[in-house]
Amino acid sequence: MLASTFGVSLAVATFGLYQFVTLGQGSPLIAQAAFVSSLIASVVFVLMASTQLAIGSELPADVDQTGVDVATELADRVHFGLDLAWDVYFTIGMALFAVLAYGHPRLGRVLGVLGFTIACALLVLNIAEFPTPPASSGSIDLGPLSGLWYTAVTVQVIRSLGWAAER
Repeated sequence: MLASTFGVSLAVATFGLYQFVTLGQGSPLIAQAAFVSSLIASVVFVLMASTQLAIGSELPADVDQTGVDVATELADRVHFGLDLAWDVYFTIGMALFAVLAYGHPRLGRVLGVLGFTIACALLVLNIAEFPTPPASSGSIDLGPLSGLWYTAVTVQVIRSLGWAAER
């Protein structure tokens, strides 16, 4: 339930950010691509999280355990593929929103550069470590930094609601 809530919340927040960045300036094409990529990421996240939960769920007692380990390993590979798809769409959306933030009158260059840098590094690390997520392979997990970046963007959007209402 929580995974679904996060995916839906991400989709709604993405639409709000799309509306906000288009108020300031920027390319409508980049804004639309950022929105669509982030929207796809929210759907893939729900698919990934649901797959993780299904893999981890307890099997009925009457299930023949022969081959369960192999089946679980194969299912994990599907989950890792969905995890990479989530990361690709999420980081592309974040990078494009960061490009728009760079020239936005209320978000600015610092958020733009930080967001673009974090998104690109996150994408490279996830692709380089595939099929294993970076945190599981002993590499650096930049996911929390992306969350901090989106938190900073959200704070700045909230601080700019008066400005947005004027437009």
